Amino acid sequence: MKLDTNSFKFKTWLSLMTFSLIILALLWVLQAVFLKAFYTGMKTQEIEKIGADIASWYGHEDAESKLRRYAFANNMFINMYNNKGDVLVAVDALNAYRGDLRLASASPQGGLGKLFGELKEQLSKKNAQSTHYIRGEKGGRTLFYGALLHDPNGFPQYLLVASPMPEMDFTAFALKNQMMAITFILLALSLLMAHLISRRISVPILELTKSAAVLGQGRLDASFSMNGCTEVEQLASTLAFAASELSKIDEYRKDFTANISHDLKTPLTIIKFYADMIRDVSGENAEKRNAHCRVIVQETDRLSGLVTELLELSKIQSGNSDPQMRKFSLTQSLEQTLAGFEALAEHDGYRFISDIEEDVFVNADESMIKRVLCNLLTNAVNCTGKDKTVKVFLKKTPRGGARFEVCDTGSGIPEEKLQGIWERYYKGEEHKRAIVGTGLGLPIVKGVLILHNAEFGVKSVVGEGSVFWFELDCTD
Repeated sequence: MKLDTNSFKFKTWLSLMTFSLIILALLWVLQAVFLKAFYTGMKTQEIEKIGADIASWYGHEDAESKLRRYAFANNMFINMYNNKGDVLVAVDALNAYRGDLRLASASPQGGLGKLFGELKEQLSKKNAQSTHYIRGEKGGRTLFYGALLHDPNGFPQYLLVASPMPEMDFTAFALKNQMMAITFILLALSLLMAHLISRRISVPILELTKSAAVLGQGRLDASFSMNGCTEVEQLASTLAFAASELSKIDEYRKDFTANISHDLKTPLTIIKFYADMIRDVSGENAEKRNAHCRVIVQETDRLSGLVTELLELSKIQSGNSDPQMRKFSLTQSLEQTLAGFEALAEHDGYRFISDIEEDVFVNADESMIKRVLCNLLTNAVNCTGKDKTVKVFLKKTPRGGARFEVCDTGSGIPEEKLQGIWERYYKGEEHKRAIVGTGLGLPIVKGVLILHNAEFGVKSVVGEGSVFWFELDCTD
């Protein structure tokens, strides 16, 4: 199987391996470059601490015996000199120490006197009360610490502490071999752990990818595993929700197709029926022919209105409809829209109760807002109860908005279905032919109000009716 170097699993594995290699490289660099300096620094800190400690208590009672115990406890060579270079105390805890440190002579001309000269030179060079330095010996290197002290009478005395520094070659060789073994072990463990971790992380994502591919093929029953980290579970939950919503949309689409087929077929059937009647029955009878023609024209208008609203809805939802904003009287637009429903009040017994505030001006697309008003009033007419009452309100709000409400007395809408009524493919439990309109009014209302950044919604109580509303910003 071909290795996919762009896969999440491979990139996770590569990242973990890179991290492991960086750690190993740092360990090798620390050993090869900084080991000697690190060791020297540690020894320097140790001897400085010891020297400072000795300086703090030297001169007190029993100082010499304490100095000897201190030298043997720390495996060091310790000398005390007076200002002339005479050795006051000499303790060689190393036994027959090499070269100049031998206690063969305690005179200023001997080995110890030579060390005193070097100490004074170092103190003078650094112009300090204490110093440290390293001398190369035939058998290795020696670290020295020196300090200028004063006895209880105030006379100067000099402290010299020496500690051997073994060669690091053997230690470095041993550490190198140990590091090689550690490197192989860590590489093997890193390979294994990187494979296991990348697999553990990537498997849930691969499963989600497969399920998403199934969903992409149109199989809305795809299941999404919730196993994995929090982000994977959130992604799975989101995809499952998307699949659920797509299933609902698919159902809405099927309902929409059935409803539109019904709404298109009904006027076409009536048109064909009356056209046949004119041809076969009423062609010679002017009165019947005219009546049949009126029905054909009415059904043609209904069919044309349905197609127009379908095109308008598609245009709004596709983002190809730009509102032409201007200041106009919402009060006047609402009154004009209500006037168009007077025929329903006169011939079908509908009752419109209105409470409309004067001089409510807004900045919006007047034709679009009129369509919203018409569609909401049409929806109220189609849904109101047996009393055929529709209430209309337009008021200014305390926060400077214009609030429109239309109330019906119908059966109401269950709370779980309130969001669905705005969807393009939604229909109620019972599909019935509308008295006016085409049944696409609410999706158009939603699209127009979204274009105007308006707030809108519906409040409904089952058995009592519904209140549809929207708010626009008022303008002076």
